[in-house]
Amino acid sequence: MYDIVLCTLPFVNIDHIYSGPAVLKGALVQHGYKVKTVDFGCDLFKLCNKDAEKLYKVQNYFLTPDKCIDPDDQLIIDSFYEFVVNFLKNNPAR
Repeated sequence: MYDIVLCTLPFVNIDHIYSGPAVLKGALVQHGYKVKTVDFGCDLFKLCNKDAEKLYKVQNYFLTPDKCIDPDDQLIIDSFYEFVVNFLKNNPAR
């Protein structure tokens, strides 16, 4: 069991590296915490078959959840939610 799970959530740009979670993890580990980091943006990118246009289209849902989306995108979003829930169940934190 981890003390802390640090998550990077969509909206992400796939051409950027987000160093914040790694820096926070390093500081927390130095103080004795057991920490796990996860980039859910990368996982969403994989669910979009590594298609950048699809990723940016799907990510817009998280900015405007009342937005109408097509059924294929809804399947990706539903799979993403299921993936996140399963990840957190399998990586519990205090």
